[in-house]
Amino acid sequence: MHEKLSRLMFKLFHGRRDTWAARRATTQGHEYFRVSGKEITVETYAQHLAGATIGVYPLVGTVCFFAAIDIDSNDLGLVRRAAELVPQPNYIERSRSGNYHIWMFFAEPVIVESLAVACRGALILLKDECSDHCNLYPLRAKGLGLLIALPLQQDRVDTGFTVFIDAESTLESQYNFLKDITCTKPPGSFLDDPKLRALWLGKGKTKGDTSQSGYDFSFCVALLTRGYSYELTKTLLRKRPGLHQHTEEYIEKTFEAAFVTYNKRAATRATTEPIRVID
Repeated sequence: MHEKLSRLMFKLFHGRRDTWAARRATTQGHEYFRVSGKEITVETYAQHLAGATIGVYPLVGTVCFFAAIDIDSNDLGLVRRAAELVPQPNYIERSRSGNYHIWMFFAEPVIVESLAVACRGALILLKDECSDHCNLYPLRAKGLGLLIALPLQQDRVDTGFTVFIDAESTLESQYNFLKDITCTKPPGSFLDDPKLRALWLGKGKTKGDTSQSGYDFSFCVALLTRGYSYELTKTLLRKRPGLHQHTEEYIEKTFEAAFVTYNKRAATRATTEPIRVID
């Protein structure tokens, strides 16, 4: 069973292959220590299932092959509501602490910022209704990014922790569940949004400056309003067909003007609704 399950986990929990971490006892309790200079293999996952708890780094450059929303709450009803607001299908695990993770597994690499936008509604729900920590991992970051502990930790499985809740708390049941899962549908392109698609193509602007520079500005404002980060907004602006000027000075000035406008609109709405920006 360990061999089959470790091969499956190696495929599903596909993070960085060149480094990983192991949980070890210390004088303060337990901590994760990075293992460098040693590639993670199927055997590493087998060691995890045998009792050596492993953590992986899900951020691979700017993309990920799996992700999790970490929810420090034991309110399963709230967790299920949040799961309805992220890319489907996804899978709920009861964590080591007794709280929950919502896992997503992708058949192809997904840009982390696109995933953050797709999960924004769930994160807003969680932060509105839960006072404890809730966030999406991996986060956009430089370097290795944050570590995620693998589920199915030997010392916790039999008691119903670190297991996917839609299967029994045995490794055999967990394997049968995971081998039949369907990969999560990747987040849609920003072009799936009719407003963004129109502005991208230089169409659909109903008032104001309808020059190319006007579309550049409005495209930035629309992206910021939808929760796109500053850097991703500028990256998409650089690629817009019909971009008025292809200079960094123009890109920065357009973005700065759009950011000022976005902030003014956000301040106007602040009296009736909270404004959150993913960045």
